[in-house]
Amino acid sequence: MLDDAARGDDRRGPALLPPGLTGKPPVLRRRTIRLLCALGLLAILYGTLVPFDIDPSRSLSLNLRVHRPASGDFVANILIYVPIGACLRLMLRRRGSHRLWEWSAALTLSAALAVGTEVLQTIVPSRVPSWTDAASNVFGAAIGILLAPPLQRSLRNLHAWLYQALRDRPLSAATAAVMICIWVHALAPFDIRPTPAHATRAVQHFRAALAGGWGGVWWTHEGLSRSQQVDKLMSAASYGLLAFLLTLSAREAGRREAGCAWYALSRTLLLATGIEAIQLFTVSHAAEPADLILAAAAGMLGTGAAAVLLTARPFVHQHPGEICCGVLAVAAAGLSLWAALTWTPAASSADAASGASWLPVMGNFHRTWDSLLGEYTAGLLRYTLIGALVALWSRSRRRRPGRALVGGCTVAAALLLNASPLLPRGAFFDSTQILLALLAAAAVLAVDRAIWGEAIPHAVNA
Repeated sequence: MLDDAARGDDRRGPALLPPGLTGKPPVLRRRTIRLLCALGLLAILYGTLVPFDIDPSRSLSLNLRVHRPASGDFVANILIYVPIGACLRLMLRRRGSHRLWEWSAALTLSAALAVGTEVLQTIVPSRVPSWTDAASNVFGAAIGILLAPPLQRSLRNLHAWLYQALRDRPLSAATAAVMICIWVHALAPFDIRPTPAHATRAVQHFRAALAGGWGGVWWTHEGLSRSQQVDKLMSAASYGLLAFLLTLSAREAGRREAGCAWYALSRTLLLATGIEAIQLFTVSHAAEPADLILAAAAGMLGTGAAAVLLTARPFVHQHPGEICCGVLAVAAAGLSLWAALTWTPAASSADAASGASWLPVMGNFHRTWDSLLGEYTAGLLRYTLIGALVALWSRSRRRRPGRALVGGCTVAAALLLNASPLLPRGAFFDSTQILLALLAAAAVLAVDRAIWGEAIPHAVNA
């Protein structure tokens, strides 16, 4: 594909191209890169001044501290500046430009931003400005500058894969999206702690549950709240949905009906086992035998339902639009049921006191930056996948996804997933989730326009 984003070419290709052609508009145009960079700069400036308790008696100073950083915050400071460095270099790239000039200019701007934000923190008493944080920011920007061209090529290749897969193997693409949703939901926030001591305790917990027989395996006897039990049931149901789609995607790929069931069930169990293995090294999650048992049961139910459907309608896999509508209807019903079961109308003063403000991040300012960054990253991925499913549903209906539809559904999902357990108890809701949902909806619409153009894809609803 042509490097249109790198040289600033903003021309659009044909509205809809036949499979096999690559003259598509790029996903990352220069105006998109500028918008992402501007949003990132605003987010960094906002995070620098939170919680806005500015002391007017203080003056800006370059007399910053040097301290030994906490491992989590150090990693978070690096990760925050990786996209900033990448966007700055992509903004500076031109046809024939030298790498040394791109590197030096982007790194100088990143260093000025890092030092400037630390200097701004000198007038906020609750913040601790330091040269250590600035150095970690510059290091993260250098990583982003280095990875910018490969990242751009990877996004272009992903764009081409999506463009082709949505026409040739739409069920496989939908299955991949559901699989990513399960990974994000099961592992968010990504607080992995790969220490031997932590892994040993997790393995001992897993073995103790197995040694206790069915009483130890069944997690309802572990004192979990109703909302936690419902979350586990919903997680298990997602494996059933995955097995259902895996069976249909295997049939779409030309497998025999007898082999489709084994293909779907084996990969569902492999995914569940992999997630439980990773949870041995996480802080917020615990590997449970009950989760594997529920995943296996749900996978068998989903595989059986797909087998029955293929028996009744052997060519249903050739109508992905109908399947997409049915899957989205089941997902919407499941989210509504989850919200109803986890709704707690009783309020308490302790719950009402949790959170400090409706402003973004303010209610979670007491948390570490690495856990907060992990939660926000997982939320952005979750909302992006929800918005993508809504856009696919609209395309399967031969309609162009509208901003109101995709944005409204994504924001509604954010409120349903985050605000519904808090508002009945009088607790504050982190409005950052709304901003992330809007950003995800904008990204989905941009990719949708880049892949499909303005035309209605008749090939999806064959």
